Amino acid sequence: LQLFDALASRLDLTPEDRRALADAALLHDVGYHINYEKHHKHSFHLISHAELLGMTPSEQIVIAHVARYHRGAPPKAKHRGFGQLDRAMRERIVKLSALLRFADGMDRGHVAAVGSLSVKWTSDSLRVLVQEAEGATSVRLECWGASRKRHLLEAVLGRPVVVVMPDGTEVSADDDGESE
Repeated sequence: LQLFDALASRLDLTPEDRRALADAALLHDVGYHINYEKHHKHSFHLISHAELLGMTPSEQIVIAHVARYHRGAPPKAKHRGFGQLDRAMRERIVKLSALLRFADGMDRGHVAAVGSLSVKWTSDSLRVLVQEAEGATSVRLECWGASRKRHLLEAVLGRPVVVVMPDGTEVSADDDGESE
């Protein structure tokens, strides 16, 4: 959500989008209960068909798609269900998926090592500066994970995303990390 807050105005996202991202972040790994390998697709199915109180069917579809695209292939019009959505909803899902995908990389170790992050918009890139959580010994794995999952966010922003560790080191992941 820190990343959302830093980029929402540049991405034309709303408070409703923030809530959808928060819900998708909470639910995106629910598919693990069925199978690890394709858990993102199982998450989509479970979220799509669940009786989630307090949200509209439209909100539920957005959340399901954002969870679906937190890993694996990026959103494509040929994907079942996604291509049938209207253009505005598809664009919204792509933006939110890019944020969740990157944030999911920042939680690579699943130990809450990242305490905070800030962004610096430069003339040619977006620099994401990461700070360790209190008690964390390193965020190296998390920075590497985010760097691996930066490509959709780069496409959405139209510029490179550079992950910077607390000591100022720029992290580079050589493989694209999109197929996990």
